[in-house]
Amino acid sequence: MDILEIGKKEDSPEKLTTIAGKDPKYFLMADEFNAVVDHVKTIVSPDEVTKYGEAPVIDGVVHIAALEFAWKLNQVDYSNPVAYSAPIISSTEGYIRTDIVVGNMFNTYQIIQGDEGVDIAEKPKPYPNTIEISSFDVRGTVVSQPAPAINGSAYIEKSELSFKKLYGTGNKAAFSITDETASFRIMEATSIASISVSNSNKKYIYAGKDHYIKNETGTTLIIKHNSGTGNFKYFFPNEIDLVIQNNEIVHFKIKIATGNSGFLDYVGTIYDKTRIGLSNVDNTSDANKPISTAQATAIATVQADIDTHEANTSNPHSVTKSQVGLGSVDNTSDANKPVSTLQAAADAAKLSEAKTYSDGLITQLINGAPTDGNTLKELNDKILAVQAIIGGTTADGDAIVNTVAELLAVFATFPEGVDLVTLLSGKVNTTDVYNALDCIVAGKVADARQLKFLNDLIVALTTVVAGKENSSNKAASADADITSDTKFPTILKMVNYVTGLFAKKDSPTFTGTPIVPTAAVGTNTGQAASTAFVLANLGSGGDALENIKYITTPDYTLQLSDSGYRVIVAPLSSSITTTITIPLNSSVPFPIGTKITLDQNQVLGYYNKLVGPGVTIKGARPSETNIYFNTYYPLKLLKLGTDTWEVERPAPMWSDGNILNLPSCAITGTLYGAYIYATALNTQGGDVIGGKLKVSSMDLSLLSAYANDAAAASGGVAVGFGYINSSTGALQRRLT
Repeated sequence: MDILEIGKKEDSPEKLTTIAGKDPKYFLMADEFNAVVDHVKTIVSPDEVTKYGEAPVIDGVVHIAALEFAWKLNQVDYSNPVAYSAPIISSTEGYIRTDIVVGNMFNTYQIIQGDEGVDIAEKPKPYPNTIEISSFDVRGTVVSQPAPAINGSAYIEKSELSFKKLYGTGNKAAFSITDETASFRIMEATSIASISVSNSNKKYIYAGKDHYIKNETGTTLIIKHNSGTGNFKYFFPNEIDLVIQNNEIVHFKIKIATGNSGFLDYVGTIYDKTRIGLSNVDNTSDANKPISTAQATAIATVQADIDTHEANTSNPHSVTKSQVGLGSVDNTSDANKPVSTLQAAADAAKLSEAKTYSDGLITQLINGAPTDGNTLKELNDKILAVQAIIGGTTADGDAIVNTVAELLAVFATFPEGVDLVTLLSGKVNTTDVYNALDCIVAGKVADARQLKFLNDLIVALTTVVAGKENSSNKAASADADITSDTKFPTILKMVNYVTGLFAKKDSPTFTGTPIVPTAAVGTNTGQAASTAFVLANLGSGGDALENIKYITTPDYTLQLSDSGYRVIVAPLSSSITTTITIPLNSSVPFPIGTKITLDQNQVLGYYNKLVGPGVTIKGARPSETNIYFNTYYPLKLLKLGTDTWEVERPAPMWSDGNILNLPSCAITGTLYGAYIYATALNTQGGDVIGGKLKVSSMDLSLLSAYANDAAAASGGVAVGFGYINSSTGALQRRLT
């Protein structure tokens, strides 16, 4: 029978009756048997990655194709049926962090962030019931691709064949070997020159030891020949620096010369132009190729032929005008060119058209005039005759007719003009028209423009007068005529009326129910406060009814809407830690003075943590980046500055609820008790003591055991439902 097919066993009532009162060393209980079987199953069928694939990071996002990886957890096979992608969170500028991708029991993946460090970053451990699939390094916004996994028969346990990541920008004169690892992954440099091995570390190298360089800079990397400050220098057979591409790996062998110095000999073939049969080829681009000797000779010959041909002006090719398309052209100069047939016809047509146009104009000019007046000469004679009649007959003797009287005098000399004289008698002379409003002379007439002006003025005055106040329509008071829509009050009546309706600006007294606008929570100005504003601010930090908000996700970042709330975590499981993050003020601008309480449902065996990357948390212990809390240990947060918060922890208590005020003290004698609460939260839940409780001796007879060696508790430190042995630093016993 396959051991993997063995199921869980239970103790039967018959068995329990049979073994009652007997020494337990002679039999196995069901729980003990099940534990043995489970352990054997983990050996026979361990949790492992059964299929490796690729998890590339593109533009800060990790992408995993469907069914790319496969893994086994608790003897169950898993894989991702659909593609997975998730963003990689940038690290703090100047810090490095290692994150891992794990497969879980839900046929998908999770990203677990590690802790940030300046030079070194530790890889985080997978959560329970998960297994590491891949990993990558995060430096600011730069994410390094994960190294391909090594598994199966390709796995080599020799530590000297492992690769070590090396950082540092620019030209690196030397890298150091400080342990058995002699192969490097170059992450940032533009060139490397040598290896430095101290006398104390010479034990880690030997002649012929393999040395590999992998370029992971994202661009080309130069390995310099026989250069640098180290005592082992890179050596290439062609004595030329080697340029390798991104992700390219090159192989060297360590060669020891004398003492503690030597070379790193390149393994492989370096191809040059001689090796491939091109020794005579110069290294020039197409644009910079010179003219060869043969080409120069050929060009000179062609140029000489061209020069000779250009100098020959005797038409050596006997070209004719027909050959160049001019067979019909006559050999005449411009001055001797005759008028062509088409040109003569066009000129005759234009001449006929011009004559017809001129004759028409003459006909229009005569326009049926009598024969004695249809020429310019005859017309001129008639004008002179009229001038002779008019001349000398004007009243002012200037021979110019420029008044009505002079014009009538002219007309009176002709029989046909008598009627016109009668018609014009009594008409107004233009000198009697006056263009102003100040004239008082009799017989003068007004210009039409002045009449228009007077009409507009009359209309405007009529409108103004119509809108003037009628004193008989004044209201006695605003109260007496409040229903009238025709009477109007005086300014004084309106002031008296309004004064009785509204409060004065200075020191007003209100009656009834005054209403003011409700300001935003946290407003700190002279604005009047409404009841709603007061209640909202009490909810943000006062003692009014507390607002409650429940969180059911493993990761949660505080939001503006959490101000004044008690945020209660509903734990997912004992294996999943809920992380609450205080955001930077640039992301979520909480007002200074904001209060938030963090709590947990009353479920034992769970714990949560508070973090704040880039945020100063006052009240945190030295080096405490994760502040834990649970149902017995809530946290109160108060924002003091832009990115400064204060955390208030409850006072440590004994299990009966009495406060224990022992911040890091020593107790001489023996400590008895059924419950001891510790300085750090454990995975089973519990309250916390602020500080460490050091005991010179401890009687554990009343405490249930979790491990062996109860006597080792003497001189220990009670931490996390147990104690830490002061000699070994190990957690020796669980106290419940």
